Amino acid sequence: MTLSRKTSMSMDTTAFAALGPGQLRPGRASDDIDGLTPDAVITARSVEQIAAALGEARAQGLGVIVTGGGTRAHIGNIARSFDIRLSTTALASVMESSPEDMTVTVESGITLARLNRVLAKEGQRIPLDPPMPDSSSLGGLVATNYGGGLRYGFGTCRDLVLGMRVVDGCLRELETGGRVVKNVAGYDLPRLFTGSWGTLGVITELTLRTYPVAERRRTLLFDFAGPADLEAARAKVFHSDLPLVAFDFATDLCDGQPSWTLALHVEGTEEQVACQSERLCQLTGREPLDSAEEWWSPAHADANACVVLRLGVRPAASVTAAARLLKEIPSELPNLAVGGHLGDGIVRVSVPEESAAAEKPVMAAASKVAAELAGRLVIETASASRKRGIDVWGENPASIELMRQIKSRFDPDGILAPGRFVGGL
Repeated sequence: MTLSRKTSMSMDTTAFAALGPGQLRPGRASDDIDGLTPDAVITARSVEQIAAALGEARAQGLGVIVTGGGTRAHIGNIARSFDIRLSTTALASVMESSPEDMTVTVESGITLARLNRVLAKEGQRIPLDPPMPDSSSLGGLVATNYGGGLRYGFGTCRDLVLGMRVVDGCLRELETGGRVVKNVAGYDLPRLFTGSWGTLGVITELTLRTYPVAERRRTLLFDFAGPADLEAARAKVFHSDLPLVAFDFATDLCDGQPSWTLALHVEGTEEQVACQSERLCQLTGREPLDSAEEWWSPAHADANACVVLRLGVRPAASVTAAARLLKEIPSELPNLAVGGHLGDGIVRVSVPEESAAAEKPVMAAASKVAAELAGRLVIETASASRKRGIDVWGENPASIELMRQIKSRFDPDGILAPGRFVGGL
């Protein structure tokens, strides 16, 4: 089988003779990332197959983008080259579960929803809340250091990862960290690979810290007339001694009339949840608009948005940032959604497809607010034409030279996600 390329180079597929049916196929439109279609899609079923794919890419100078469920593959710069899409979805086994140690070791392609169904049998879970848990692989979540609303109580992936196995761009199989909570030997490489966005290596296995499933859970939604009332409530709740699990807000701009919502999630025993719920009503000065057992963050980006911008500011400035965004955006632009995580200062604005005309004014408003609040603006979702020629991650951080040195150590030939990360790494 020979897969033709759009240039004079062609892939020598003899290196993949051991692959089974369906593991190697030509790329198609559904495999596109930012308008680029890979020449080949490889679904690896072992670490050896991943190493073979990277070895072939290194030998021929091919660009590789690694995906699990692909739920966050749209985030990043346009790749300099995209020849192989390397899928980890077939690496989906639970390798070892230690309920007494509250740890679990899994292959990186397993989805969060599936893993949590397995852990639920022991009364445990991985406390992450991506918008598509049935499609989100653990490897993808860790590679992007995902943190949603539950990060307020449990942290991001970086706080959950104890150890991992990685195949880097030099084809080295690295085992970093450990399988126990207390492990201080050597460099903390799991933190380096967590949040590296697939630019340093392919995560093949993960050991994660688990948490017990609470006896009772409750999400309370409070509505507010405007950002001033919401900010007052935020400050009171934040400075209280309540052990909140999630602390998010959202506002929808529909026909120029924004509505503001505060979403709070508490967990514990039945008595603890009842007590905390009562305290939250006292602190906010109102009864909840709605309540539910399960948590769903209102700050998730609109899955159908044509543009999603992420603004990072000081947590205390989150509501202020959202209010300024809406003030800067022309009032005639409908159906915009703004939401954020009050624990980490991440604010997102989503522009749905039907409001595509709002892209330029929303971009301009977000840039202005980011400058005013000393924040950082990242373009999470946009068309390939909008991304072309810019760095969606914004200005290079002060650590960019160190990041380049690290990239050269782990992927000297630049085959992994070439150009997609900060500064074109």
